[in-house]
Amino acid sequence: MSLKNQKIVEEFIVKTLQKKDEQQKKSKEILDKLFSEQPIEERKPPKDFKDSSFLYIRSFNSDTGLRPFSSGIYYGDSPDLQISPINNEFTFTTELKTGQTYKLKCMVRNRGDVNVPSAKVEFFLITPSVGYFARPVDIIGVVDTWVSPYSSSETSISYTVPANKVGHKCLFARIFSFSPLDVPLDDNILNPTMDRHVAQKNLNIISQGTTFIFNLVHFPNADVLLNISPILPPEILKLGITLDPNLEPVVLEGISERIILQPIEKNKKLEIVDKENNKFLMFRDKSEFSTEIQKEIFTKVMKSLKQIQKGEKGEKLFKEVLKKFRLINTSKETTGFQFDTKFGLPVNAYGGFNITALDQNTNEEIGGITVIVVNDGERR
Repeated sequence: MSLKNQKIVEEFIVKTLQKKDEQQKKSKEILDKLFSEQPIEERKPPKDFKDSSFLYIRSFNSDTGLRPFSSGIYYGDSPDLQISPINNEFTFTTELKTGQTYKLKCMVRNRGDVNVPSAKVEFFLITPSVGYFARPVDIIGVVDTWVSPYSSSETSISYTVPANKVGHKCLFARIFSFSPLDVPLDDNILNPTMDRHVAQKNLNIISQGTTFIFNLVHFPNADVLLNISPILPPEILKLGITLDPNLEPVVLEGISERIILQPIEKNKKLEIVDKENNKFLMFRDKSEFSTEIQKEIFTKVMKSLKQIQKGEKGEKLFKEVLKKFRLINTSKETTGFQFDTKFGLPVNAYGGFNITALDQNTNEEIGGITVIVVNDGERR
């Protein structure tokens, strides 16, 4: 090999080795970056991210706790609430008898990313009602439970019925936590449609020919459309109630026209009008908040809830709106109604209907009751 050719070969070898060294160095840098510990700053969450809990009780089967939820969803039969005799926990009821002991259950859910070491659950038993209480009745029990992130926990209490609590009852439950802070929208109102911390079981099984009593919770000035509509047999089966298998389902057609609604006590502020086969209730009290004020505040609260749900800011404004909302809710009152369940059911049959109420001023659904009527004896 000539001297010139030898020099060319040596230069080629040197360049090849240099290129190989550069490639190895670059590969090492990439590997070091991939496998080395990341700086702490890079592992932090976004600056506007806040760990939080998200407690809620389902108002319907697919409920994920987002509020307010859309109209048309029936929420008076929460799948997370149950009442059963203490000696038969798989037979559910809402009819309570004097001296007997019942188990009240509530499933608490946490869709947040932090533990809730002590979630408090309050239980209320009240007369079947349409509407949201501005001042909850006496709490019959409080329990607490640990709820981990993205999980649920069942709570229960035993309750022996005193003489003044017999009959058909509606079960409400409300949950809250102080650490982490996760509290209801309003201390003085139970409203499942706006507050994920509240749910109700408003399901009643009654005998044909009896008098059914319920309460309507409303503003002193209110226009309420009371819708009374039959439930189809497949929907009754979905309620999960225990009925005699020998009973035949019947659709209660035209039930609204057959019901004669009467206030339990005479009320000069109330006028009842039949409207489109439903009952239209008008309450008037010049000394209290007008329907215009109610509509304005309610609209602002609903807008604020939707902004919060989207993660938008505006906590200061929302607090001001919520303050006014709480103020007008303290004016709410209760009116009792009754009607006889003479629906012409044949022997060994049952049928069901829903009572729902719509505030005509705010277009808000203000509650509902499910009633199952049974005739397991002679024709009535």
